[in-house]
Amino acid sequence: MKINNLEKKDNIVKVLLLVVLVVFILHTIYESVSLYNCDYCSAPWHVAVIMNLFFYALPFMVLIGLKIYFSILLKRRETNDQID
Repeated sequence: MKINNLEKKDNIVKVLLLVVLVVFILHTIYESVSLYNCDYCSAPWHVAVIMNLFFYALPFMVLIGLKIYFSILLKRRETNDQID
């Protein structure tokens, strides 16, 4: 079975979603632990969670939008192939 260009783009979006999710989790854990262990910092540890939610929200939304878009296109292509 040959993978077409649309399926490649869909797979790339899936990988990018996974990478952004892993980076978000690791970055949030690292920043939260470093703020929790900091004796002279005035910010509580949950500031890192809140800030990272804001920083990673835009890439998440763009990638999820692309994933939905490519999924719809793939479904349309499959239904058109079944009709033909």
